Amino acid sequence: KQLESDQATAKALEEAKEAKEQKIASLESVMEMMEANYSTESKKSCSLGEQLRKLKQDIEAANKQLQLGKVIAQSDKEALQANKGKIASLESAIESMESNLITESKKS
Repeated sequence: KQLESDQATAKALEEAKEAKEQKIASLESVMEMMEANYSTESKKSCSLGEQLRKLKQDIEAANKQLQLGKVIAQSDKEALQANKGKIASLESAIESMESNLITESKKS
């Protein structure tokens, strides 16, 4: 009778051992999946970080272009004002010359 009891206990222990091994295998599988997901998420995060850095660089470059454009526009505006002044001066000189020509033609 003791032998039957010992055999039953041994069988129960063997079944418990198998169940634990299956649970360990299942947990290991879950761990592997979690590690794979973490790796994928980590790569996505790095990729997003890189995209963000590139976007910031593009914005900085666009701002520099805008500032340069403003400087050029101001320079062009100043050159335009200077040219307007020269044109006004030339128009005045032409009017003076025309006036002198009319005066000279009346004298002769």
